[in-house]
Amino acid sequence: MNDSNTVGFPTIPEALLKELNNRFPEQCPELEWDSKTVWYTTGQRSVVRLLNALFKEQQENLLGGK
Repeated sequence: MNDSNTVGFPTIPEALLKELNNRFPEQCPELEWDSKTVWYTTGQRSVVRLLNALFKEQQENLLGGK
């Protein structure tokens, strides 16, 4: 990601990310899951990954890393 992705995006609290990572962990789908469940959980995790990346970028910008 680059700075243009974080411009105007609200600051992401670390506590929120920790909770989202706990509730929606990286995981492999179970064999019993139907395709809708697989896609639904993949979408949830995709949002958490985006927020993790934005948080990292925001932290780097705060610390003068970029």
